[in-house]
Order: sequence, then C-alpha cells, then structure tokens
Amino acid sequence: VEQFRFGSNPIPGGSKNLVINGGMTVAQRGSQAITASGRAATDMWSAMLNDTAGRITFTQDSTTGAAVPLGHGYAIKADCTTAEGSLAASDALAIRHMIEAKNLQHLRWGSASAKAVTLSFWMSSPKSGTHCVTLNQPDSSYRHYISEFTVASADTWEHFKITIPGDTGGTITNDTGAGLSINFPLVCGSTFQNTKDVWAAGEDYGSSSVQNLLDNTANNVYITGVQLEVGSVATDFAHEDVGTTLQKCLRYYQAIEGSTPLPWTIVCDSATLGYAFWRLPVKMRANPTVTINAGSGDGITVANGNRFSSYATPYVYNTDSGYAGAVLSGATAGFAGRWTASSGFYFRWSAEL
Repeated sequence: VEQFRFGSNPIPGGSKNLVINGGMTVAQRGSQAITASGRAATDMWSAMLNDTAGRITFTQDSTTGAAVPLGHGYAIKADCTTAEGSLAASDALAIRHMIEAKNLQHLRWGSASAKAVTLSFWMSSPKSGTHCVTLNQPDSSYRHYISEFTVASADTWEHFKITIPGDTGGTITNDTGAGLSINFPLVCGSTFQNTKDVWAAGEDYGSSSVQNLLDNTANNVYITGVQLEVGSVATDFAHEDVGTTLQKCLRYYQAIEGSTPLPWTIVCDSATLGYAFWRLPVKMRANPTVTINAGSGDGITVANGNRFSSYATPYVYNTDSGYAGAVLSGATAGFAGRWTASSGFYFRWSAEL
C-alpha cells in the first residue's frame, strides 16, 4: 500500500530499513555497563564516549520501567548510573548505530544526485524540550548533519520523523567499513557542538541547544523502532521476523555463552595439546577478533577422562573459520575428545563496526 501512497518513498528491493535491529529484538550480549566506548545490550548498538564522567548501563527492555510502544516488543534502555551535573567542553556520550558502507552505495552521496533519507524512531526521554540526533559520515575526513527534535513530555513515548538531505559533499567508500552512524547524544560538550540542518566537516554530535540527559541517576532513556530509509517521507516501521534480524546481526557478532556441550570435537595433537576446528554458520564482515574464557568446570573428555587444563590463543583462518587450542594433561596423540563448557564459559567472535 505504501508504494502507491501519494508522496511516499519508492520501496526498494529487500528491506527498506537501513538500520539492522532497529526494533531491538536481538540482544546476544545482555546487560552492559559502559565505562568506555563499548557495545550495548542490543546487537548493532553501542556507546560513543569521550572524556565524560557520566556513565550508563544498557539493557534490552520490555516492560520494566516503561512499557514499549504499541507494536514493539523491546527497546534499548540507557540507565544513568553515574551522573554528570557539569559538562566539560570535550564531554560527549551518545547512543550509536553504525551502518556498513557496502549497504549505502545506492544513496549516491558525494554526487549531485545524492538521495535524501528519513529517520524515524520512538523515544522516551527524562526531559522535555529540544533534543538532537546526528548522522555522522566517517569517510571523507568525517562529516555530520545535526537535527533537532522537541520532546513534549518527559518519560513519555513519542514518535519522531526527521528528513536529512543527501550529502553531495562527502563520498561513502564502497567497502566493509563504517559508512554512516546514527548518534543520539546524551551529553554533548561545546567541542562537539555545531550548526543544525547542514552537512558540514567534522565529528560533531549536537547543536548548542542539546540537553544533558545524564545529570541525575534517576534518568533513563529508551529508544526503539529506529528506521532510516531512502526518501523524504517516513513510512511505517519495517517489522521483520527475529530470525532474519539475528542472521543479519551474526555478520558482526556471534557467541556461545555458558554451560553447554560444544559442537566441535577436540583432536589431540599430543599428550598436552588439542585443537577444535570451528566453522561459523554466517560469514562475518571481516576476520573476527576471537576471545575464549574458561568456565568454572570446563571439560575435554578423552578416553573416559577429563584432560582439560586451559585454553590457548584461538586462531582465525578467515571470516568463518579457525581453531581453538586447549592445553591438556595426560591425553594421547591422535585421540579425539568431547568438549563441554560450564558456567562462566564464553567463545566470542566480533567483527563489529
């Protein structure tokens, strides 16, 4: 129906929403306390943090604290855990979503035919008044477009629609790096402030009217239903099944957590060293950074005995395969073993933007 509505955007093939996990349905990491720039609880979302003393904890929220808007099952919650009453010029903390450059080439930015995009989202803020959201383009020596929107009532879900003109002055490189980021500043000092409603050079995040949303530990910010689409009209949010969203997220992050039988066999290279070769179900954006942590009672059973001592540094072949090494005790070269994990174990692959 939207395709034929007067003034509506043309509906491209595939998903019209350039944002992955804009409905906050996938949360592989769980609760995340942000003490430096880091990932959020919901996949594909993170924090941009510079200097500020203010701190937040991210969670995937459903009904605790604030019911999500009708039609959405989840939201991202940023809970202020350390307040910052007075901002320094260089202080900045924003809720961020990054988009891979290969998924943005159809915008034609950097040319005279650069296409406009429309950002829509639901937000509940602890304050009424002027707020900011910014598109940042890290290629072309960094560029930004700051938009303002007005929250009518504090701690109330409201829907916002903002159209941003295409950037004729900055080209998005056709690669697997970050081509664009959406930033919701929670605090933004004067170093990162600039003029609204214009594409300009520099890494800025808010106008001079931006508010401090971290001045009280009672402050909570909720966001969901984030959509960025080609065109100058906001259309209905593109809900997709959670399986499809998860498959998209796995390109950037995959993990096995906690107590579980693991899906790879350990092959004993010697009495003291074994290898498990892994193949991921989804190829990642780039060769991942791999981290492995032993649980309280991990085991590698070879010839009816637990031979596990510790893990060696994992090795990555390419975007979907590699191996993990295990230090063993009393094993036999050429034997194979069953690998089981216990509470506290994790095996993580990250190719985040």
